[in-house]
Amino acid sequence: MAAAIGVLSTFGIVLPDGAEAQSSQRTQSVEISELVGAAGEYVKADPLHAKKTDVTVTYVGEPMHASVTSAAIALPATMTIIKSDATEVNNGRVSCTVMASGHSAFTDAAGASPGVGAGDPDEDTLNIVSCSFSLAENVQVSHEVQDKMILGGDGAPGARATCLQKNSFTTRFRGDLPAGVVLGTSGAGVKGLEDGKLLVNQLMEEQKMDDFNGGSVGGNHYPLAA
Repeated sequence: MAAAIGVLSTFGIVLPDGAEAQSSQRTQSVEISELVGAAGEYVKADPLHAKKTDVTVTYVGEPMHASVTSAAIALPATMTIIKSDATEVNNGRVSCTVMASGHSAFTDAAGASPGVGAGDPDEDTLNIVSCSFSLAENVQVSHEVQDKMILGGDGAPGARATCLQKNSFTTRFRGDLPAGVVLGTSGAGVKGLEDGKLLVNQLMEEQKMDDFNGGSVGGNHYPLAA
């Protein structure tokens, strides 16, 4: 994975003349449709057909307040500025933030999940083993079920069960977005989340003027879904 220092892209946002970008961040996300079967577990999970892209850029320069307007947008995918902030201080330069969003069609492309590591961590692990990204910074995995309980006629717990298992993961990395990592079921993998269905529903990339670029990938794992 390649890595670079500085803000090399503002992800489609054109800053005012003379402005100096300090950081940029792009987040792409899709929502997931979940189907619960008769046994009380997720049996299907699929990404919806719309993708949202959010971009935030911080910079030093002229505020872009005039770009925030109410209007019809002919093409939903057009990156449209929805918020502009400016902060002035004594004995300092003006700090500005601009946020933009766009909505586009999404087509899922099924495939093998890249990035699955060789093993699970234990008490002797001092490095990342569950994900194979060469510049992985940290990996967080959660396994979760819902706890259901009903009361008996005497007001005490009468029956209890767990159901609806849904796991999740977030991997932070440095450098460029790892090859093969995309939204949907092509996704990105973590050791222990290979069975069932794994869906990546959020990708984030960020750049800073004084640090290496990086980002994160996150999603849900449905162990009993097809």
